[in-house]
Amino acid sequence: MKALRILVVLLSVPIVAAAQIRGRVTDESGHPVEGALVELLSAGARLAITESDSGGAFAFLQPSAVGVALVVRRIGFLPARLQLAGAPRPLVVVLHRRPVRVEGISVTARGGRCVEHDRADARALWEAAAGRYASGVLMPALMAAELDGSGDVPAESLGTFDTTRAVRDTIMGAGRRPLPANRDAFYAEPPLLGMERSYQWDYPRLESVQAWHFADQLFGDLNRLAFAPDLGERVIDFCSSQGDRPYIEGRLYVGPDTTLLKAEWRFITTRPSEDAGGEVVFMPPAPGAPLLASSGHFWRAKSSGYYQEWEEFLQWYVCADERLGCRNRRALGR
Repeated sequence: MKALRILVVLLSVPIVAAAQIRGRVTDESGHPVEGALVELLSAGARLAITESDSGGAFAFLQPSAVGVALVVRRIGFLPARLQLAGAPRPLVVVLHRRPVRVEGISVTARGGRCVEHDRADARALWEAAAGRYASGVLMPALMAAELDGSGDVPAESLGTFDTTRAVRDTIMGAGRRPLPANRDAFYAEPPLLGMERSYQWDYPRLESVQAWHFADQLFGDLNRLAFAPDLGERVIDFCSSQGDRPYIEGRLYVGPDTTLLKAEWRFITTRPSEDAGGEVVFMPPAPGAPLLASSGHFWRAKSSGYYQEWEEFLQWYVCADERLGCRNRRALGR
């Protein structure tokens, strides 16, 4: 907790024209959730962070013209994002419990099926949401200040992160894993020959610097879209299976204002089959910027348990000239 209090001070911004934001974090049954991390976001930056108390309550002051959304996370729950504009007061953020993964049981994306037929109404919603963001491939370069960590965990601890061991880092460019550049590449590639690896496939960093893919036309071209059963017309199931090529299946969450809130997915590979996937919570839209990650989680199964990586993004930048090491950069959302 001491490390968290220090982080709150470091990430807070000067208060001008202060307006107080108060709210409550609950589970699906309406019970308060204590110890949830509540992050205040602008369009491209994390401004401040606090914790919910024993009654699930949280509060902080913020410049009224800057903070536009909250992201709330807690161990054992799926992350949630709430847009402040138009949200009923007092604010209530509902966290849904994270499904427990059990060794020896095949892991499937939430929803449990691959979309077989494209639905025009689901595609229209995705197109409206994607239209809120600039194309990621057109950006000169993206750079982010972040906190990250990685490590091995047992199956029952997948999605649990020790934030006291977070490392401050900087990330740039396309990341370590490839992104499908065309219909033939799809979503996984074997590791480079001659390199010792403990895993079978390389995956794109959809949870990180390549999160913009979920609002990119290539995503729409590769994937079939349909509304998730029994979850209303704001949750889109997607699947890109074609032939025997690696693909993804998962779920996109769309806000009432047609911004993208979060995504979760599983990578489906040909032989040798590998159990891997991820999730990402998105930043609110930044003018002239692609879809950006607020926090991300990648995982892959090992012979025992899982390996996972997680990232929390503090500030996104656009680099005017990456050849200069991004010394000439523009902060998004400030």
